[in-house]
Amino acid sequence: MDYKKDREKVTAIVPAYNEAERIGAVLAVLTSYGFKGVIVVDDGSTDNTKDVVSRYDVRYLKIEENSGKGKAMDYAVSKAQTSFIFFCDADLKNLTHEIIDETISPVIDGDVEMFIGMISRGMYAMTRIVIFIPLLGGMRALTKNLWEKLPNWYKNKFRIESGLNFYAKYYGKGLGYKIFPGLSQVIKERKYGFWNGTKKRFMMIGDIIYAGMKAEAIEIPNEVGRKRALYARVVGGIASTIVGALVMFAAYTGPLTFIRDVFSKELVEDPTAVFVHFLIRNAARVSVQALMLIGLLVVVLNLVTTILRIKKLKELSHVKSVARRKVKA
Repeated sequence: MDYKKDREKVTAIVPAYNEAERIGAVLAVLTSYGFKGVIVVDDGSTDNTKDVVSRYDVRYLKIEENSGKGKAMDYAVSKAQTSFIFFCDADLKNLTHEIIDETISPVIDGDVEMFIGMISRGMYAMTRIVIFIPLLGGMRALTKNLWEKLPNWYKNKFRIESGLNFYAKYYGKGLGYKIFPGLSQVIKERKYGFWNGTKKRFMMIGDIIYAGMKAEAIEIPNEVGRKRALYARVVGGIASTIVGALVMFAAYTGPLTFIRDVFSKELVEDPTAVFVHFLIRNAARVSVQALMLIGLLVVVLNLVTTILRIKKLKELSHVKSVARRKVKA
C-alpha cells in the first residue's frame, strides 16, 4: 500500500449529534492522517459541537433538525469527491492511524467492498458465534459505489448498518472485519442517562434487526435464493433417506418387534398408549415385503435426488469462484 497516495483517495466522514465532549479526540487523529478531506456532518446538535469542530481543518455540514444517522451520512457522502469513504463515529476512543490503515487497506486494494473496524465488545470474544451476530461498527471503509447501490430505505437511522452489510456481501465484493483490542466508544447509557440511553439502544437494535430481516426476505439475489432452497432440499433429502432406512430396518427385524422395541418405555409407563397401539394394529396389516419395498424406494429416490442437488450446489459455487477470479484478473 502506497500510504500517502492511497489515503488521498479517501474521504473521512464523521456524523455527530451532541458530541462536543468527545469529537475533538477523533478529529485530531483524522486530520493528521492524510485523507483527501474530513467532513463532519452535525445532525441537529444543540450543544457546542460546532465550536469544537471549528478548531480543526475539516468541512462542517449542519442539518438543522436531527434526522438520524443514516440520512446524515447520506448527506455527507453526496458532498464527498472520492471513490472511497471512511465513516467514523464521533465518540470512538483510542483510534490510531494504524487502525485506520488496517480498515481502509482491504477496500482500496479491492479485496472487499467494505471493511468494518469493530470495538472489543464482550460478545465478539466468542469467535465461534460471531457469524450469527450482526457485524456492527461505527468505523468502516467502503466504496462510494456500494453506497450508491444501497436503496434509500436503508439510509435511515440505524437501518444503515444492516443495509451496508447485506449489500456488500451480496451485491459487492464482500465484506471483512477485524476486532481491534483497545478500541472503544462511550455507551449510550452514559451519554444520555440510563433510561433514555436504554430506550435509544433498543430503538437502534430494532432498526438493525428489522432492516436485516427485510433484506434477507425480499432482496436476496436469485442465485443465493436458489442455493438456499437447494440446501434446504438436501437437508430434507438426507432426513427422508434416514427415515427410509429405518423403515427397511423395521421390515428386517419385524414391524411389530421394531415398534415394541422403540416404544418399550412408553408402553411400560402407559400400557394403554393410544398412538403406540395404533401403530401396532397397522403394522400387523402390512407385509414385510411391502414395507421393505417402500423403505427401499424412499432410500433410493432420496439418495439419488440428494446427490444430484449436492452436485448442483457445487456447480453454483464453482460459477461464483470463477466469476471472482475473472474480476480479479
